[in-house]
Amino acid sequence: MTRDKNSFLKFCGATWGHWEARFGTTFLVILALVQNLFLEFGNQHSVAYARIKDFPPSLWLAIGGAFLIWANYGAWRDENRALVALHERLKVPDLRVSIDSVWSGRRSSGPDCLLLFVGAHVENPLGPPTSLKDWEISIHVSSTNRTFKGEIVIGPVGDIRVSLPGSNTLTFRQEGNLAANSLSTPIAAGGSTSGWMQVGFLEASSDVLQGGDAKLTISVKDVVAEKQHSVTTPLDKINQGIRLPGVGLIG
Repeated sequence: MTRDKNSFLKFCGATWGHWEARFGTTFLVILALVQNLFLEFGNQHSVAYARIKDFPPSLWLAIGGAFLIWANYGAWRDENRALVALHERLKVPDLRVSIDSVWSGRRSSGPDCLLLFVGAHVENPLGPPTSLKDWEISIHVSSTNRTFKGEIVIGPVGDIRVSLPGSNTLTFRQEGNLAANSLSTPIAAGGSTSGWMQVGFLEASSDVLQGGDAKLTISVKDVVAEKQHSVTTPLDKINQGIRLPGVGLIG
């Protein structure tokens, strides 16, 4: 009941705004101009003044009522346009992609190349449920004006453990592999998903981030409208992520 009352009061407020704009402002201004310019309204002895003075109150009520109907239509039209726009938005997912964390390093064996583990979060605040596909990750270095495209590693199946100096390991669980799981597990409307991705940059050396002028971009498409959604974050000297020197992958 309270919700219906609030909706009714909101509609009344919108109607009043339209009525005041049309009758209370536009009509009265036009009427005043006509009276002063053409009907000699300032001259109380003119025939036009006498005729206007003799207009019955019902005529003014009818004019006000006609503008009230027009105002109701204006309020309805505004709400209808907003509803149509909302329906159009609900047809296409409007995903919000964010980068939670970055781990950077190089493989302990083989050619020197940059290796990233990227933690990402994807929200679906509006629109239908959707899965994700066609992940792309790239790094742009401003000083050299070069863009390095990363290769997302889907396998191997199972957890990935990264050996750290000493006897410590960092484990990335298979159930958190975002690139591997996001295609088969749709994000519900109003829901979200999080996870990590392993990315190799074969043409970028492991020290490419040391200049502090790199930017990381992640993009992905929804399967409903195949619209691309992306986010870019700087990998400067303050926000380079966690450095993992001499990264070695274990089974």
